[in-house]
Amino acid sequence: MRQRQVIPGSESGHMPDSLVYGPVVSRRFGRSLGVSFSQPGHIGCRWTCPYCQLGGGSNRVGDDVMSDPKQVIQGLREGLHRHAHTIDVVTIAGSGEPLDHPLAALLLRACRNVCAEYKVPMAVLTNGDGIADFSIRNELQQMDHVFMKWDPGPLGGSWRVHSSEELQRRIRLMTDWVNLCLQTTIFEMADGGRGNNSYLLRRNYLEELAE
Repeated sequence: MRQRQVIPGSESGHMPDSLVYGPVVSRRFGRSLGVSFSQPGHIGCRWTCPYCQLGGGSNRVGDDVMSDPKQVIQGLREGLHRHAHTIDVVTIAGSGEPLDHPLAALLLRACRNVCAEYKVPMAVLTNGDGIADFSIRNELQQMDHVFMKWDPGPLGGSWRVHSSEELQRRIRLMTDWVNLCLQTTIFEMADGGRGNNSYLLRRNYLEELAE
C-alpha cells in the first residue's frame, strides 16, 4: 500500500498517489488507512481553501477527476486484507471532497459494508457540501465519525462562500447529529467584521450549534 507523496502541480501540498493509501499516523484517529474518491493527481473539490494540505492545484469536479467506484472498493478490500489488524480506522478524505463524487452515497455505503466485514471503524472528512442530499446525509449518519468543515471564506474570493440562508439550512440539518464533529478556522476580516462572513457572526453560529 503506497504512502502520500508530493504530486507535480500540487505545489507544496501532499496528495495521495493512489485511491487507497497508508496506513498513515493521524493525531485524531491513530493509524489510519486513507481512501480517496478522486483520481490520484487531481483535486476533486469545489473549494479552494488557502490552508488545504493538498496545495494550490486546479480544483474541479468531473468524470475525469472522480474515481471508479469498483476500483475504490477493490483497493479498500485489498488494503484491509493487508492492514486491518494494524490500523485504528479507515478515513475517507484523500485528494478532494468525497461528497462531490456523483455516486457518493453508494460509495459511502459500500465502503461502510467492507469496513464492517473487517470490524474496522470508518471516518469521513468533508466540507459538508452534499449534506442537503438525503441519501448522502443518511449514509453519513451511520458512520462512526464525521468531521465537517465550518469556515467559509471572504466575500468575492474563490474560497467557498455561504449565504445566510445556506448557513441556517446547515444548522437545521446538523441538529441532533450524534456522530458529527465540526472543525473550523475563523478569521477576523479586514473589513472590520461586516457582512455574512464576519468573525462575530461565525462565532455566533458555532455557539448556536453547541447548544
